Amino acid sequence: MNERIKHIFYWLFLICGIAYILVLGSILARAQHYAMPYGTGSAIPIANLVAKYDAYTISSVHVTSGHVLTWDDISGNGNNATNPASPYPTYTVGTSVDFNTGWLRAAISGLNQPVTVYIVYEILTYHSNDYIIDGYTSGDIMTLYESNSGSPYYIQQYAGGYGGQITVPALSTYYVNTAVFNGASSTLSINDGTKSTGSGSANPGGIIIGCRYGGTSNSKISVKCILIYNVAHSSATQTTMFNSLKSYYSVP
Repeated sequence: MNERIKHIFYWLFLICGIAYILVLGSILARAQHYAMPYGTGSAIPIANLVAKYDAYTISSVHVTSGHVLTWDDISGNGNNATNPASPYPTYTVGTSVDFNTGWLRAAISGLNQPVTVYIVYEILTYHSNDYIIDGYTSGDIMTLYESNSGSPYYIQQYAGGYGGQITVPALSTYYVNTAVFNGASSTLSINDGTKSTGSGSANPGGIIIGCRYGGTSNSKISVKCILIYNVAHSSATQTTMFNSLKSYYSVP
């Protein structure tokens, strides 16, 4: 075999090797992204996960003329959050979806209580009775909203009955909100702190982000992540989730 042929085979082998490494790396990264780690030494469970919205995944946020038209569900379940008409949220690329100016909604078939929602977000401007999330099929089901007109600021959950109020640590500060909607056993906490209890047993059928059902009572929030599970997570699982989300999203 002459030197020229050897040279050609060498470069073909090198190119194939690099392509293999890139493909393998992509597969492993995708598997990791959908399935497991969030933060150091911990994991996000995938059992009963029905929707995952992640602003750090740039390809999942679809922007046209500065408006977010769709926020893909990257859990693999296809429960993408959209808005068929204005107003639309905006996007701080690679950081957060910002609901100063609009809202999104996602129909999630069969989403009945028990439901656990984790949301990593900040409240930018506070107004009493502004809705952070609401149910998809009608108002005031699986609701998380701002429930006091002045400082100290509170959030509260409602699903046919009121849960207790939880004090918001500070405005324009990211934190992890955990809401378990499970009838009388419902709980609400911020940064895995003291839990309020109770909220009723209404079923949501999906989620609206950034306002009340019908497009009213818009909240002024920036959201890094929302995870929705069709199960009531235990306190131990909530703590694991909080530590993972806190680490991954650099929550103070």
